[in-house]
Amino acid sequence: MMITLKTIADTQLDTLAARVVYLMIKEEGGKGEDGWAAIRYTDFSKVTGMTRQGIGNVLKGLIDKGLIEKKQDKTKPNEVNQYRINHD
Repeated sequence: MMITLKTIADTQLDTLAARVVYLMIKEEGGKGEDGWAAIRYTDFSKVTGMTRQGIGNVLKGLIDKGLIEKKQDKTKPNEVNQYRINHD
């Protein structure tokens, strides 16, 4: 999927950071059959310039709005969190 300015504008999210995080999950999740995207906080931070806490707040907001879900069945405590878009 190619992300364009129109794609970013069409996400209807309130902040640019939320849009970027959402689109990162959407793009990475689109590479697999199940739609799960394993993205480290550091990767989100590199793209957005936000702190770990800021990224956590953005992710929590997207989860609370029902736009993404977080995979709950981690087998190891240090395993990368996985997220998936709930709807397009």
